[in-house]
Amino acid sequence: MASSVTDGETDPLADALPPRYAIESDDEDEYNPLSTRQPADAVSIVHVIIEGQFTTGHPLVIASGPAGKFWADGANLGEQQGTILVNNIQVGSLFKPSSTRAVVLVSEATTALPLWSMNKYANGILDHLRPSAISILDMYAVQNYISSALVPVHEVSVRYLSLGNIFLDPFHPFAPPNILQCTAAAFMSAMNIRTLSSDQGNGGVILLLPSPEIPRTVPSKLSPSGLSRSSGDQGWPVEMMMEVNERLFEVVGAKPLSTWTLGSMPSGGAYDLSKTKRSLAEVEYKEAFALFDKKGTGSVPRETLGDLLRALGQNPTQAEVTEIITSAPREVDYKTFLTILNRPDGFKPAGTPEEFIRGFQVFDKEGNGFIGAGELRYVLTQLGEKMSDEEVDELLKGVQIGPDGNVNYESFVRTILSQ
Repeated sequence: MASSVTDGETDPLADALPPRYAIESDDEDEYNPLSTRQPADAVSIVHVIIEGQFTTGHPLVIASGPAGKFWADGANLGEQQGTILVNNIQVGSLFKPSSTRAVVLVSEATTALPLWSMNKYANGILDHLRPSAISILDMYAVQNYISSALVPVHEVSVRYLSLGNIFLDPFHPFAPPNILQCTAAAFMSAMNIRTLSSDQGNGGVILLLPSPEIPRTVPSKLSPSGLSRSSGDQGWPVEMMMEVNERLFEVVGAKPLSTWTLGSMPSGGAYDLSKTKRSLAEVEYKEAFALFDKKGTGSVPRETLGDLLRALGQNPTQAEVTEIITSAPREVDYKTFLTILNRPDGFKPAGTPEEFIRGFQVFDKEGNGFIGAGELRYVLTQLGEKMSDEEVDELLKGVQIGPDGNVNYESFVRTILSQ
């Protein structure tokens, strides 16, 4: 049906924006929101040059970004054997330690790659070195990590991603819906394609160190950025780094380097390894407090303080909780909560499993590791820190009681303390 607009009539679409599929363009220099043309200064060509002589087919260990630089400072890599340039800018350094058959790439220690160059960089290196397997060290932001459970700061661990079905205990998987948007992800994607298209079964693993900091914004241009250690002189515990050092090489079938040791201090500062734990603790405290602040008022009811303290790994007795609730205001803000959490005398430490097991052994007349469910209830409701019958009922829901009415108290103790 045709229509027209005559003098004196109003076109209701006169001032409306055209639909996005109907935008016209001519030879004039006008803005087109659908244009796919890149700005004049955008770089579309990625030229990767690898200097140095390396035999193909060796395992490849990649240490990337601030985490990789921190590891490399404490690893005995020997003399640099090669350089990787992207558009004539050095991005990586290659090493061939004498103590292992793996080649080591320290990547993006001083220059961060833009997103548009990551895939070509990764593919260029894999095409040149053709590694039998790769392992990568990078980091993830604890504050951004999505998890169904609140993880206490002392339990924040190294996480990993793998192309195969492997388990790297005590590390934890980097689980969906979390994603990586970095060069390490580009390497894994490129390696996965090679694995699917060949019969060699090449593998890949990423180990991710926990970081309390929000990651830097990925640069839009490739230029020497003079990256130093992340803000706050971030570091990681030596014990964690020693374990990571071994796993980096073991997962690719290579002999690990000698024991990892803390490297030289940067000029004008020192690595404060305790700072990372303090920062992670602050994140955990705020997240836990927010979970109990159900109304979003910036405060929590004083009746919840006992549960909040226990969620953060503290072990206040019921008497201590009663004392805290009595002296606290009806609504407790975050600053007041920190004062309670960090009180000078602290809280009574939780007992070890062995201590609790020895307590139950008094009631184990047969000496076989079992006591009656009734005796277990008596211990929990009448001795020590007394529990109510309702609390015991809740505690015993997941406990396996044998046909004879007995409970394996060692299994019971370890199950409860692990929760």
